[in-house]
Amino acid sequence: SVDLGLMIASDTVDSSQKWLSLKALADGVTFTGLDEITISGSDLFVEVNKSSKNGKILDFKKQSYEIATGTDTTISLDADGTLGESTKASGHLNLSIYDFINVSGDIAFSKNTQTLSVDKAGTKTDIVADVLTLGVNDFDIFAGLNGDSSDKIGLEIDGATLGFLLAKEKTGEKREWSTISAKADNASFVGINNITMSASDISLKLNQSANDNSLLDFTTEVLVDTGTGIAVVLDMKSSEGELLEVSADTQLNLFNFFAFDGKVSLEKKIENVNVYGETNPVSA
Repeated sequence: SVDLGLMIASDTVDSSQKWLSLKALADGVTFTGLDEITISGSDLFVEVNKSSKNGKILDFKKQSYEIATGTDTTISLDADGTLGESTKASGHLNLSIYDFINVSGDIAFSKNTQTLSVDKAGTKTDIVADVLTLGVNDFDIFAGLNGDSSDKIGLEIDGATLGFLLAKEKTGEKREWSTISAKADNASFVGINNITMSASDISLKLNQSANDNSLLDFTTEVLVDTGTGIAVVLDMKSSEGELLEVSADTQLNLFNFFAFDGKVSLEKKIENVNVYGETNPVSA
């Protein structure tokens, strides 16, 4: 079943100023007619809040607006106007591509306007940006053969979460930044005789600078919605510099000849280091 509430409003003084707000809920949806590709979703949610020509937006944060969807049912418009023009969508996704890639989990998408902290050469300022986020929770992924059987061969990832943020400055230089925080319970190659390759407690953090080397600073944490009431926390500090950090507990066994069991970490960032013969630290 699908429930839909739509409001279109027009200013009684200036009819050129119009607003649109929409919310839709669906138990499930399936895309059909795609050979060897299966896409379905459940517990779907869509919300759109469009501004008028002058940039003003309807705000339902203080008081929601009820729209009748039947004789005794309603749907509430409750979009937060402080987020500016916004679009949200979330649900549980099941995806199968040629029986080779299988994905299932909760996913959420959001596009709105936010105030973010930017650090350029140690000076922090607040900027207004268009922000796109993608949140994933409890994702299970398999890429390989015979995915639905005990004879499967390929890469298997369990319990993955992801928070991705892409921000573009609305005015001025219109700089862009991207940030990722991701984790997974387990990842392993399965079905390969005499070879064991697996990892657990996997973590990935990325904070990418703009073209002027400025960075987003998340001293005040930003939460990325996954559509399930569980959010991914972005908490990277700009003082760490541009950051790429990966870590995992890994296990490797090759034909019982070579074995490794331990924690592996990779970190790439910019820091000041002392160089012999130089008076001042060097950024490297």
